[in-house]
Amino acid sequence: MGNLKALCSALFVATLIALPATAAEDFTVAVSIPAPRDVAYPGTITLHVDATNTAQRIFNIRETIPASPGPLTLLFPQWLPANHAPRGPIDKLSGLVVRAGGQRLEWRRDPVEVYAFHVNVPQGASSIDLEFQFVTPTAGDQGRIVMTPEMLNLQWNAVVLYPAGYYASRIPVEASVTLPEGWQLGTALETASAAESVTKFKPGDRVMARTRGSHATKVLAEARKTHLLPLSMTFEDGAAVPVGWHTAWHALVTVANVQPGQKVLIEAVASSVGSAALQIAKHRGCWVGGTASRDDKLALAKPWGCDAVYNYKSADWSTCVLTDTGGNGIDVSCATMGAETIQALLDCMGQEGKVINYGSTSGIVITYNLRIGERNISLHSMSIDSSPKYVPITLPTFEAQAIPMFASGGYKAVVGTVLPMIDLPRAHEMIHERRHFGKIIMRNG
Repeated sequence: MGNLKALCSALFVATLIALPATAAEDFTVAVSIPAPRDVAYPGTITLHVDATNTAQRIFNIRETIPASPGPLTLLFPQWLPANHAPRGPIDKLSGLVVRAGGQRLEWRRDPVEVYAFHVNVPQGASSIDLEFQFVTPTAGDQGRIVMTPEMLNLQWNAVVLYPAGYYASRIPVEASVTLPEGWQLGTALETASAAESVTKFKPGDRVMARTRGSHATKVLAEARKTHLLPLSMTFEDGAAVPVGWHTAWHALVTVANVQPGQKVLIEAVASSVGSAALQIAKHRGCWVGGTASRDDKLALAKPWGCDAVYNYKSADWSTCVLTDTGGNGIDVSCATMGAETIQALLDCMGQEGKVINYGSTSGIVITYNLRIGERNISLHSMSIDSSPKYVPITLPTFEAQAIPMFASGGYKAVVGTVLPMIDLPRAHEMIHERRHFGKIIMRNG
C-alpha cells in the first residue's frame, strides 16, 4: 500500500473513453473542478490490477474510492515528465463503469478538462467502485509497448483515477496486482504480501528515482528506475543518487566490468557521475586517478579515495598519469569532457584500455591521433537511456549490489550543496563556474 504520490512518482497515469450520457444531460456545461489542497484524503483507495490478459495486452482494473454523497470529480494524471504537454495516455482508457452499493451510476466527461470525469455519489453511499481497462499499444506507432505474452511493465499511473481536491501525496492507496501464472515481479515498492500471483504494496514508501525533467515540485518516475530509500539516508541524499550513480554503474560495471587491480581514470571526478564512479572503482579494488579543472576540487577528491589527482588545465597531466602508473597507462577511463581533453586522455591509456564516454561538456566534435590503434584501445560511447543493457542488467545489479552498500554506509551520496528552489539561478551559476563538488540539490518549500 502506498500513497498516490509514491505510486505515481514511480509510474505514469491513464485515461477514460466516455460512455454515452443520458439524453437529458447537457455536456456543454462545464463543472467546477476542485483545486488540490494539502490536506489528508479521508480514506484509502483500494486498487487492484489484473495483468493476466497478455494475449490481448489489456490491463483490467478494479478500484474502490471512499467518497461522501454529492458531486465527485475523478482525474486521470496528464502531465508526465519530459513531455512538456498534457500527454497522459487517456486515449487508451476504456470501458469505465462506476457503481455505488451495486447500483450503476452515470458519469460524464468534462467538456473542457478532458482528463476529468464527474459523478454524483448517491445518499447513503460511503464509496464508489470503478471498473475499467487500459488497452496497451500493440505496435510502436501507438505508443510504448508495455505488455506482451513474454513481459509486462505495469505503470501504475496508467491504471488509476483519483479524486480531485487533494494533493496526490495526501491520498493513500492500497495497490495489488495479479500476474500471469508462474510470473514473478521486480519492483522498488515494498511488498506487504504475495500469494497466488497477487502482490500488495505498502503505503508511505520513501523512494529515490531516476526521472526525466527538472526544476519541478513533483515528478513521475518509472517503478523499475525507483529504489527504496535506505533509512540511513535523507531525501537530499536520495536525490543525489539515481542519475549520477546509474550512469557510473552502467559505465564501470555493465560496460567496462572493472576488476581488482585495474587502473581507472575518471574525468571530472568532482561531478555527480565522477564522484560516484570514484567510489564504485575503489570498492572494486581499483587504483583510481581523477581529473578536474580546479585544485580546490581535486583536494576534496583525495579524502574520497582518489589515489592521484590531475588538473586537466595543466599541459603535462597525461605524462603525470603515465608516470604514476609506472608507464603502463590506464586500463579503464570514464570520459565526459569531450574535445578539450580527449587526446590527452587517449595518450595515457594502456594496452587494450577501454575509454567509456558518457558526456561532452567541452564539445561534441573531437579529433584524435589514430595511432591509438597501436595500443588496441577500445572506445565505448554510451547512453543509459538508449542502452539495451540498462534495464535488464544495470538496474537489477545496482538494486542488488549498490543499494545494500548505501544502507550499510559503504557508499555515500555526495551532496555538495543544498539550496531552496528560489536560489535556482545561483545553482546554475555554480555549475557554470564549476564551483561545486558532487550534486547540487534543490529543496522544495
